[in-house]
Amino acid sequence: MISPDKALNALKEGNTRFVKDEAHSPRQSSEYRKQQIADQKPFCAILTCSDSRLPVEILFDQGIGDIFVVRLAGNVASETAMESLDFAVHVLQTSLIVVMGHQNCGAVNAVINHLADEDLGEIASRIYPAIQGKKNMKEAVIANVEAQVKTVETHSLLQPELASGRLKICGAYYDFETGLVDFLSTNS
Repeated sequence: MISPDKALNALKEGNTRFVKDEAHSPRQSSEYRKQQIADQKPFCAILTCSDSRLPVEILFDQGIGDIFVVRLAGNVASETAMESLDFAVHVLQTSLIVVMGHQNCGAVNAVINHLADEDLGEIASRIYPAIQGKKNMKEAVIANVEAQVKTVETHSLLQPELASGRLKICGAYYDFETGLVDFLSTNS
């Protein structure tokens, strides 16, 4: 573990590289940033886990303003997450929502191993029904993704866009070892 001061310095140094156009992605350049200042126009929204190993923009090689990201442990479609996704669809005009889980999800693992039972909070209570009876971690994570996709698909806020075909929702699973994202399901 590094000290809080070293962690803060790492953030400051990274931001300095970003500001000086020394960041890794061309879509992190100052010219690209200037284009994004006036108005964000993300082409999709992703509901994913809070796990720090899921840098969505990097995984999909996208830049500033390209993806609207909602992050909650276990990628749960809570009411707050749904309001954020509604904002992405209705205000920002995104046409795709991806619910993405990942290998060895800590939230799913905590529920499987009864470290966070359903009565301990909203996150566990939203994961628990989907993973009952699952012993294999990948199977449980995918079952949770599919359950969260169903929650997003059936939420009243998004029904008009889904019915018109203007919005698509799909699930995905990210494998840390390979770096691959496997797209699981879609409402089309």
